[in-house]
Amino acid sequence: MGGGDNRLLGLIQKFFNFNGTPLGVLFFCFAIYICLLILKKGLSTQKSVLLVVAITGGLIFHTTSGLFMLLIIPLSLIITLVNIRRKELKKYLYGTKISEWTILSLSCLVLLVPVSHYVYSAAAALPAETHFGSSIHYITTSIISSIYPLIPLSVLGIYMARNEKRDILTLFGTISILGYLLSILVVLPGNNQYKFVYLSTIAFSFLSIIGLYYAYFKTKGVLRVLGKVLSYTVFIIFFLSIIAIEFRYYKMWGVDKTNFYTENKKIYVTKENEYIDIYEWIRENTTEDAIVIMPLVSKDSDIRPGTINSYIFFIGERLPYVAYGDIYTEGINEYKSRVINVNLFYSENTQIEEKLKILGEFEKFSKERTSILLIPKENLEPISPYLNNLELIYSGKDANLYSFEDN
Repeated sequence: MGGGDNRLLGLIQKFFNFNGTPLGVLFFCFAIYICLLILKKGLSTQKSVLLVVAITGGLIFHTTSGLFMLLIIPLSLIITLVNIRRKELKKYLYGTKISEWTILSLSCLVLLVPVSHYVYSAAAALPAETHFGSSIHYITTSIISSIYPLIPLSVLGIYMARNEKRDILTLFGTISILGYLLSILVVLPGNNQYKFVYLSTIAFSFLSIIGLYYAYFKTKGVLRVLGKVLSYTVFIIFFLSIIAIEFRYYKMWGVDKTNFYTENKKIYVTKENEYIDIYEWIRENTTEDAIVIMPLVSKDSDIRPGTINSYIFFIGERLPYVAYGDIYTEGINEYKSRVINVNLFYSENTQIEEKLKILGEFEKFSKERTSILLIPKENLEPISPYLNNLELIYSGKDANLYSFEDN
């Protein structure tokens, strides 16, 4: 189904990413497991401490998952206990010794306070800000796109298990609903609230699993046959999805292994790529704090429309003047003006007078930060007569490099 955030099109693929997401998901599932233990065997200080450990682990290894867990899991558990296990909750609240409350309080203090301070400091360091309620349609579409195949199975699970598993259904339902509401209300930098949708959908998937369980084991007659067929079909689709994604990753690994290699802690490419000789020269002949003024580049490893790939980051080992990418550069005040200037300067349709004005702004910036100017040879001819105040420091296959004399 189309619409919404493309990063939610393959939930399994997201789990296979080489980043903190898998750990975040595992800590999230660990927290859910502890909640299920509490519902089955009762609330205790030991289980409460383990829940704090799970949330802390999420905050440390995948902050977005940890924030989701911190805001949603305890609240969902409390709502479930109040509605389904109220007597057991009262028994724990009134029967727990002071020493156990002290252990629980110290655990929260030692584990959550330092990591919460770290999360706050990291968030404050990002120039992009968190907003509220400004992407309701976008996230709502993302939610529907993610869960629509699960809705029939989840409804089946809720209907068939409504008497036997009220507590479990309430827990998973509450996590899903509160998580989806959180993703709708909160807009994180880079629209990263899609990760709240991701985690909520995991909880929603457990409702579907309950539906499959009842369809396979609890139906009779003709419905039993249909239930088995449904269960096998879902299993096959899930299995094929994993195989397809694994094959894709294997293919990508083969391409990366062919195109890139390392030598003396440096990354090189084995085939001809645009500006590669330029990037290698920059890496070997400029200071590490040098800024490269060049056409708009992506901070990611893929190629986006109107941008160049991110080779400047891992081949040149230098930062560009402006880069496409949520959170990191789009949050700074100068981002929009830099993008406009770069696009105009490297456009064939821009008048030379406008290019000279922008060149003056580049030169002004160079007085604040050591800068070099990359001009593709295809853009060179119209402006070359006006580069007398710049020093040609390298002429590459596809572009020239210039430094500002006053640096």
